[in-house]
Amino acid sequence: NLEQVLAWVDQNGQDQLLVDLMMLLVHYMGRRLRNAQRIYYVRRAANAANRLGGKEDEALFRIDGLGWIFIEECRFIEAEQEIRMGRHIAENIDSGSPEAIDLIALANTYLARTFLEQGDVEKAVIFISQVDPTKCKPVIQHRAYTTAGIIAQEKNDNQEAIRLYERAILLSQQYGGEGRGFELNYRLGFAYLANGDIERAESVFNKEVLIGELAGVTIEVMYAK
Repeated sequence: NLEQVLAWVDQNGQDQLLVDLMMLLVHYMGRRLRNAQRIYYVRRAANAANRLGGKEDEALFRIDGLGWIFIEECRFIEAEQEIRMGRHIAENIDSGSPEAIDLIALANTYLARTFLEQGDVEKAVIFISQVDPTKCKPVIQHRAYTTAGIIAQEKNDNQEAIRLYERAILLSQQYGGEGRGFELNYRLGFAYLANGDIERAESVFNKEVLIGELAGVTIEVMYAK
């Protein structure tokens, strides 16, 4: 039903409705692995936002809606292109506005993640060092601290990774969480394990399995097991 509605809205040039629908559905589609549909309709929504003059919406679609899913699909060239395009749009809004600060920080965080996923920790550090999370809203801070934590783990600084992950978990609670925190929980468990804290690692993994099985989540439960 949702696909039929999106198709109708797109085919009938309902730009504002397409933007509004995709703002609601973009992460829903991602969690359900509707990646091809997400990419198609986010591109259409980004173009619609451009026609409407919605620079913030277009930047967010390109950075998060497209950039993140391309990272997950290991399409790193496309990820970098979309994220940089979104950052460029954000930089031309008003560099001092809270919205622009958030979007630019998110773009730099995702650029760091793009290179991190390719094993280029040095470039990842360059981009994450451009982010001051304290100037951003909690949802952006969460992503910045998570990425910084992964970088710390890659550098075998496990205590710093634990600190960053725990901070990200606390921040996520301020706005309702990130899918029950599955990604962060198992990463925190691995950081405890690498740091030699077996009891805490086991506690985190057991909690992850219990909550994940109740919620019907499979990938994160597999990691925890």
